Amino acid sequence: MLNKYMFRRTCLFGLSLSFGLLAAPSAFSQSQDFDVRPFSDRLTGKSITQAFKGLTHEGAYNFDALGRPGRFYTETHTDDGGITYTERGGTVTGRWRVSESDEICYSYDGGIIAGGCFQVYQLGTCYYFYSALELRVRDDMTEDDWTARSVKKGDLASCEDMIS
Repeated sequence: MLNKYMFRRTCLFGLSLSFGLLAAPSAFSQSQDFDVRPFSDRLTGKSITQAFKGLTHEGAYNFDALGRPGRFYTETHTDDGGITYTERGGTVTGRWRVSESDEICYSYDGGIIAGGCFQVYQLGTCYYFYSALELRVRDDMTEDDWTARSVKKGDLASCEDMIS
């Protein structure tokens, strides 16, 4: 049986693919245990497409308790639904789409990495990915762990410690 962290690693590699008081969340460490949803906008349908179609996102995941990222990736989303994912010098191709449930879904060629679907939330220039499968297993608002965050290539990250 997969525990929460083993499940996250599996899903993250599939995507593999930036608090105290009520102040601006970007002013505090945003570890994966920080739920950004109450402070952000959930992207749906066309807004997901506009945020990803034809664009490259630079992202990170495996954040520690202080909000420092452990791994980095780059993912280019082509206009025709193709993707090119790069991490640690390796590249994998695949497909991306927006589901009827307003999630971004990824599948990768060759079975090297798993795919998955994710709800996307935007806070400033940062996009946070919540595993749709994990959210379906639990009550939607009880799972506060996002799996990855990204910024459009060329944008200044409004979340700290975004890109190494």
